[in-house]
Parts: sequence; C-alpha cells; structure tokens
Amino acid sequence: MKNNTLQQFFGALSSKNIFCFLSENMVSILNFLKINIRIPLDYQNRLGKITIRPLYFFTMVLLCSTGITLLAQNRSASQTSRLRGTIAFTDASAHTNKVSQSYNVYTQQNIISQAFILDAIGSESGFKAVKPQTANIDQIRNGSKSSPVTPGNWVNGNANATQAHYAEGWSIPYRIVMNNLVSGSHDLIIEWDIKHSGKNALDYITHYDNIDNPTGSHIATFGHSQEVIDPTAGITGLAGPNTFEIPAPSSLDSPVPDIPTSSFNALAATKKLMTIYNGTITAISYVSEGDLNDAQSSTRLKITFTTTNSTVVMAWAGHIAAEYDWGIGNGATGVSGSPYHTRLISLDGDGGNQDRSLAAAAVVSPPRCSVSGPLTACPEVANLVFNSTILNPNGSPVTYSWAFTSNTAGATFSGATTSSSVTVVPSSTDFTPGGSFEITSTVTRNGVASVCSQTVSINLSTTASAGTAPSAQCPEVGGNDFSLSGSFTNGTALWTVKTGSATGTAVGSVKSDGTTATPVVHVDGVGSVTFILTVTSNQTPSCVASTSEVTVTVNVTPTITGVLSVCVGATTQLTGSGIGATSNPWVSANPGVATVDSDGTVTGVSVGTSVITYTDSNGCQETATVAVNANPELKLKITQPSLCGSATGSIEVCSPIIGATYSLVGVPNSGIEAKEGEPVIFSGLAAGSSPTVAVETEAGCSATAACNDEDDTTNCSAPAQQAAKTTDVVAPIEAKTEAAGFTTYPVPFKDQLTVRYNFDYVSDVKIEVFDSQGISVLSKADANGFLNKEVTLDLKLNRGRDQVYVVKVTTNRGSSIKKVISTR
Repeated sequence: MKNNTLQQFFGALSSKNIFCFLSENMVSILNFLKINIRIPLDYQNRLGKITIRPLYFFTMVLLCSTGITLLAQNRSASQTSRLRGTIAFTDASAHTNKVSQSYNVYTQQNIISQAFILDAIGSESGFKAVKPQTANIDQIRNGSKSSPVTPGNWVNGNANATQAHYAEGWSIPYRIVMNNLVSGSHDLIIEWDIKHSGKNALDYITHYDNIDNPTGSHIATFGHSQEVIDPTAGITGLAGPNTFEIPAPSSLDSPVPDIPTSSFNALAATKKLMTIYNGTITAISYVSEGDLNDAQSSTRLKITFTTTNSTVVMAWAGHIAAEYDWGIGNGATGVSGSPYHTRLISLDGDGGNQDRSLAAAAVVSPPRCSVSGPLTACPEVANLVFNSTILNPNGSPVTYSWAFTSNTAGATFSGATTSSSVTVVPSSTDFTPGGSFEITSTVTRNGVASVCSQTVSINLSTTASAGTAPSAQCPEVGGNDFSLSGSFTNGTALWTVKTGSATGTAVGSVKSDGTTATPVVHVDGVGSVTFILTVTSNQTPSCVASTSEVTVTVNVTPTITGVLSVCVGATTQLTGSGIGATSNPWVSANPGVATVDSDGTVTGVSVGTSVITYTDSNGCQETATVAVNANPELKLKITQPSLCGSATGSIEVCSPIIGATYSLVGVPNSGIEAKEGEPVIFSGLAAGSSPTVAVETEAGCSATAACNDEDDTTNCSAPAQQAAKTTDVVAPIEAKTEAAGFTTYPVPFKDQLTVRYNFDYVSDVKIEVFDSQGISVLSKADANGFLNKEVTLDLKLNRGRDQVYVVKVTTNRGSSIKKVISTR
C-alpha cells in the first residue's frame, strides 16, 4: 500500500462519527479521528486489520462504526519505553475532549515500524467501562519437612516433597483470589478428586488451617511446630474474615460405612468452615459428589457469595484421605505421582479449569493412635489406667511414650511409661478436687511419630456443714421447733435424725424439706437430739458423700418444792430444781401478799395469794401459788370465874375453828381438835393456875390467850344448847367429802366471809350459805374454781350475837360443809 493510500484511508475515517473508544474509566464518543504519519508508510498494498497495542495498564477495545477494530492489551514493562505521551480524559461534560497518543502500528501480517499520532476529539458517553473479572487458585508450599517455611507460600504451581510436607488426616490449604468483581451476588464452583488410581485422595474439604490434626501431631511427626497459614498474604485492603459452615460429605455406597461423613463430623466446629474476605457467603451446596467405588471420581461444590468490593479471597483446604479412615493401603499415600488435585471450575460461569496438585511423596502416613481411659474421676480414687491403641496398624513395630501436657490434679505415673498402657495415681493421698490433667501418648513407627491424648477432669468433692447449733429451748406445748443453718456443695442434701442420739424423753423429726440446707426440725419431750446432714455426690462417677452433725436441746422444766402456804408474818421455804438464774431467780407476782428472796424464802405479808416464779440457769421457768393465811382469833369463856382465883374451873373456846387444834400452853397432851358441833372446853383446871390457851389452824397459823385477859369472861353460847341446836338444823345438809374441801375466814365473821378452795383440780363451783334453821341465805356460782382460789361472800344479815351458819361448797366431784359463826 502506498503512503497516500494509507493517508486516504485515515482521511476517510475522519469524516465518520466514530465511537466506542473504551478507556479505563469511561466510554467516549469520537466525533473526529485524525492520523498524523511522521514517516511515510510504503509497506503492503492492503491495509487489512489495524491493531493498536498500548503497552501497559489496561485492555481496551474500540468497536468503530467503520468496522475497524482497534485492540489494546498489556505489554511487558520492558516495552513501556515505546509508549509516547499520556492518555488524559477530563470529567464527564459537554466539553470537547482530546486524546492524543503515540502508538506503533501493525498490520495483520507485517509490522509497520513507524510511529503515528492518533487524535480523538469528542465527549464522554456516560457509560462505565468494565474490566473483565478474574480468578486465580493458589495452594500452600510449606517447605520440606527438614526446611519448613512459615508462613507458608501461596503459589500457582504444584508442590513436591522438596517444597511441601503433609500427613494423612491433615488438609492442604487453598485460596482463590478474585479481582474486578462488581457489587452483588456471585457463584464460584470448585472441584477436587476424591478417588485417584482406585485410592482415596482428597475425601472432603475443611477449614484452611488443618495441618496439626490431632493437636500436637505436626511436631510429633516432623519435629517442628506447624506453619502459619495466612490467606491474606500479599493482598491488601481485605476486610473480614467471614465464615460459613461446610456441609458434611455423603457416605453413599461407601466401602467403609459412614466414611467420610463420620470423619468430617468428628472435626472441631472451627475446622468445618469456609472462609471469605471482603464478602459474605450466603450458600454452599454440592453440585455433584463422586462415586466412592470408582477408580477416578471427583466432587464439585458451589459457593454463592455477595460483595461490594472488587477483590475477594476465598480460603479452604482439601482433607488428605487417611488409612485410619479407609483401611491399610487405601489412604492418600497409596497413590503415586501427584494425586491431590483441586480445580477452579468457574466464577460466574467463566474463567475456570485451573488445576493445582501435590506430589504423593510430600505426604506421609504416620501411625494414628487413640487414648482410652476415664474422662472423669473422683479425688479419692486410688489409680487410673489408660491405653493407647493404633488405629492404622500395618504390622510394623510401634514404640510408646507417655507424658502429661497439663496437670492441675496432682497426677503422677506409677510404673513404666513406655508400653501401650500406663497407670496414673495421685501424688498425695487424693487427686486435687476440681483439677484436671491431659495425658499424651506419642507413638512412633518407621521413624514417623504421632500423638494422641485425653483430658481427665477430677470431680469436686462434696462438702457438708450442719452449721452452728441453735440455742437450747425450754419446753413448749406441742413440742419445740429449731431452724438449722447448714450448707453444702457439689451434691444432694438429706437431713436425718441420728439413730440412738436422743437423750431424756426427746424424740426428733425433720419438719420441713430435708433436702435444703436450712430445714426446720422438731423435738417432742425434753433432752437432746442429733441431726445429720448427708451430701451425696451428683457427679459422674459418684464420689464419697460428706456428712456433718448438729445437736439441738430442749431443757427440762424446773420444779418447785416446799410448803405453799404461810401465815401472815411467817415464812416458808421453797426450793427450785437445778441451778437458779444468776439474776432474779425468784419473783413474787404480788409482793403485797407475799415476798420472796433470792434463795426462795417466802414471807407472808397479808392474807391472799401470790404466784411465785422460779427461773433456772437455762432460762426455763416454773410457777407456784402461795397462800398467805390469817392468824386465828382466840377468845375464851371462863365458866368458873374463880379459875383465875383459888377454885378449880374450866375454860371454853368461843367459836372454835373447825380443824384447828387447841391446847393449854405447857400442859402435855392437852390438845383438842375442834370438830363441828362440839365445843372445845378445858375443865378441871386448878385454881390460880392462870392457864394460857394456844390454837394452831390446819394452815399452821397460831395464837394464844390467857385467862386473865379482859375478854376472857365474854359469854359464849352454852355448848350444850349450841350443839343440840346445830345438830337439829344441819341434819338435812350433805355430809362433808374431801373432794370439795375448803376453809373459811375470818371466824367469827362480821359482814364478809372468805371461802378458800382446798381441792387440787379445776371445776365449776356452787357456794351456798344456810342459817341455823336450814334456810338458804346466799347462793353463788363460780365457773372457774381451782386450788387456793378465794371467793369473798357479802353476808350483811340481821343476826344476833354468835349466830351459827352453815357453808356448803359443791364441785363436779362432790361437796363439803362447814359451820361458821358470826358476830356483831
């Protein structure tokens, strides 16, 4: 083609509205296109397809209305010197924009080795230019077993034994780096070979970090700690990570029941996660799962995710099939070559089928072991036995070594630690309650080691405390209640009465819920009872129960002994049982009637009754009612006035007190007991003897009178007449019965007569008074009669001197009568 022919071609372009100039950011419409040739072009006669190749940064496609295609693609950095000028666009506007760039020009067959300048004048269209999205799959090279590399290197290529070291049961880490993504949802499909050459290869996928499974196996197998796996290495601007649970693989028609499903499920939850940076996984599902019985088969997985970033990283790992799952010779090491293949199938349907593989020589099959033995134990157990079992035996000899990797239980070994079993004992009497230890078995076969372990927890010991004994109590009607204040831990509580612990008449029982720490217990009677708190272990295994005891006491009620009556001005001694209280052991309720001192001596003050209270050293009390009786009045009738002179004579007691004893002072055996209807007369008395008469009542009160007293000559009623008259009058009245005994005072009475009950029971009482003709002059009811109670009767009657009356007291057990004499 001649130069002018080429010029004519470009000139023709200048008359067209050429558009679709694609920049890195915007699509522009070209209103004008001009080519300035610096050096005449005189190459081929046909133009063909013109290709403009910018040297770096972006891919650019121009689809022009003339049908001419201008392509731009990346070139190497060494070619950037051929680029002249800089592409420059202004912001989108209605203004005219100009692009000026110098390019090398190519034809379809030959290169035109001359430069030209292209001028494009126009405005931006407003349409966004879109870069094509890309995806790239990497795997980890962690160095050889003798020269490990940490963090591991992410590479596009494969890995051999000089570049990587892995073991069956671990997982090979993978990541896919995706660029130029638009905001929204995307689908990523990956694939891995589960069978290769009839052997199991990568049987499922796991979290990207699974190169120390079980924990400690990396250092046991290769003599160094695991390498760091960092999916973000070499990439900036990543947020996250976020994770999503990987679905369990199927075991349909598996030659080994429930494998690989159970192997996957046995992983820790953190080892079953897919990880994403700069995005969120919304779904993971199997597109297809390979046949576990085929010689060659693979599984595909679709991951759906969303992002608002242009760069996203997805990370996971392929689990290397292990002999302990699939059987001897059926693990991944049974395959030769590079059997561990994982592929990128597609991103949103495009750009896939990238394959990464790992050489079988980079993978070893260490002996896998399992420790069996108790997971929990009681502190008091004497010993614990553990066994290490090889899960993938192949006939080669195995050596064992046991150790503690942690120990807060006070555990130590007893005997050898180099066989398949070992015995653990406490270093002191018991294991430490609440402690634990991890026991580790290292097994070595053909120079390759593996580690298995088991953690043992020591149960907490039960504790029981019955608490402080409650204060002793005094007896109460219906028995006594005590609130206990126990406590317990690590078990179930039960309160019971200790067999044979009761003293006195005490009988104990648990009144409220006996499974709580603080029940209420009950004691009938007096004495002591011991209660036991038993705490039974609620852990597995059940450990030794704990017990604690507490004793409660009901003190004996004290007693009062002594004479419970006293005359005015006299004393009576009361005695309390046990030891009296240090302060105010004796108290009188009515000191105006009777007083009591600290040793129990009661002094009569006035006629009446007072309740005396005794308190012992335990604070328990008893009461007694003391009656204070009046001293009797004694008047005499001298029948022979010469009695006090020289002649013999007699003395009659006026109005004798029934039951009282009258006697002559100084005259032995002269006592006469006054009886109803019978006068008390002392006769045959020597003239001039001036006798003195003494009287003592049933209550112990006394008085004396001498014959020379002025009142001694007071006339008494004639005894014979009194007796005859009284006998006639009282004949219809019931005879006396002791069941309703009583006394009266004063005798003789004037206007009031007091009746005091002598019966020792409680009863309704009827009191009746009859005159000498047997006619009732007073009747009174008392609904609450009891021992020593006093009832005062008003008897203001028309009566003469020394009138005789009869008093009758009736209770529900009988009746009694007494005669009384009135005076003016």
